[in-house]
Amino acid sequence: MDDSINQNAGKQVIDSDERTALGIAGLVHDIGHGPFSHLFEKVTEKFLGEKEAHHETWGRQIFTEDKQMIEAFEPNRPIFDLVLKIFDKLHRPIVSDIISSELDADRFDYLMRDSLMTGVRYANLDLTWILHCLIPATVKIHGKPQEVLALDATRGISVVEAYVLGRHYMYRHVYYHKTTRAAEQMLRNALQHAIGEVIAGRLTPPHDFFKEMAAGKPSLENYLKLDDFLLLGYIDQWSNRNDDLGMLCTRLRQRQIFKTFTYADDIEMRIADSRIQKIREIAKNKGFTPELFVILDDPSDIALKSPAYLRKKGKESKYQPLYFVEKSGTTMELAQSDSFVNELTYRERRIHVPIELIEVVKDVWKSK
Repeated sequence: MDDSINQNAGKQVIDSDERTALGIAGLVHDIGHGPFSHLFEKVTEKFLGEKEAHHETWGRQIFTEDKQMIEAFEPNRPIFDLVLKIFDKLHRPIVSDIISSELDADRFDYLMRDSLMTGVRYANLDLTWILHCLIPATVKIHGKPQEVLALDATRGISVVEAYVLGRHYMYRHVYYHKTTRAAEQMLRNALQHAIGEVIAGRLTPPHDFFKEMAAGKPSLENYLKLDDFLLLGYIDQWSNRNDDLGMLCTRLRQRQIFKTFTYADDIEMRIADSRIQKIREIAKNKGFTPELFVILDDPSDIALKSPAYLRKKGKESKYQPLYFVEKSGTTMELAQSDSFVNELTYRERRIHVPIELIEVVKDVWKSK
């Protein structure tokens, strides 16, 4: 991306040190992910808090505290410091944008890779043309002129609309697929329940990380020892237990994924809450702990994280706007245009339950 920006601008916008730091930042920006990626954040944030459980917090700690990382960068401390500035968005925005923005390299990578690996074509992006349209633009951020990543409006609007639409469909049909979400929620419940059992003294910590979680102070050393296969081994081990944890793990191990019921988003919440409560009561009477076996799921996504749109909805965006430079030289936000992607949202309300309860859920929802 840095080559494309320099070439399209006809000048050196990003210098050699920044290019080196960007390469390193791109390689290590997700180094803090735990087992099962974002799912593990949801597991641990219940006990640690959202910020402490976030992979970026762990990633920064790995980058600054891991002995091997420190030794690797000792000969070139200025590059190390520059990578940190890019992570913390304390460097020039146009450089940080390549790592974290609406047009960042990570997004292009995972969308295209996931599209390939799942066999769908939604995110088969015209990346070559997007890169061809990338240019610098100067905007005011907190009253100060700053160079940011932007696109040539004459050539770039249609290809970016296709990119945003592809992202929307990937969330709707792949990342938020009902079976995927049901399995994720089951695994999250199993791991959270296991940590809760460790805290309550009813489960011997299978790993020092679980022991430290019980104390609320997990160490980086033990966090780095975790991986998907280790936790899958614990799921297999816990499936022998004769309790809720054992029941959840057995169903995961045998791929007895919970069934999904989707209900209308526009139904009155008072009515929905009443029906959900009834489902919970029936589940309890049938021997299922409702908190673990009646899972409420509300997947939602805004394809374009436009700050203007999010503010209208009472939310904030950590990203800056997606900018275009018009033929006249005027810089505008995509949100200021009449593009259809500005209102592209997705949301569903779902209930995931064991197969034994799915007909119960349907019957309750039909009742008045």
